[in-house]
Amino acid sequence: MSTDAKFIDGLRAYAPRDNAPPFVKANLVVNVAELQAWLANRSGEVRIDIKESRGGRYYASENDYKPSSEPPKPSRAPAKESGGGGFEDDSDIPF
Repeated sequence: MSTDAKFIDGLRAYAPRDNAPPFVKANLVVNVAELQAWLANRSGEVRIDIKESRGGRYYASENDYKPSSEPPKPSRAPAKESGGGGFEDDSDIPF
């Protein structure tokens, strides 16, 4: 995913009004003609994120994340636990 916001023509996002119920997270305004023109350059699915700027304003940006074609690298296997509470050699324990 790129670090630069790719704004979406024809889609505006605003913070909910002060008296909005808590389940309303954003208000969206769609300019149909602008959004159709923007979508004409895309195919398939378009993912859109509603974000909040550092200044507190909401905006919509295209989420262009694409998973890597490489398979995930296996993580290091956890150390095998011994039955002795983490001690391999318990011969020097005084009890």
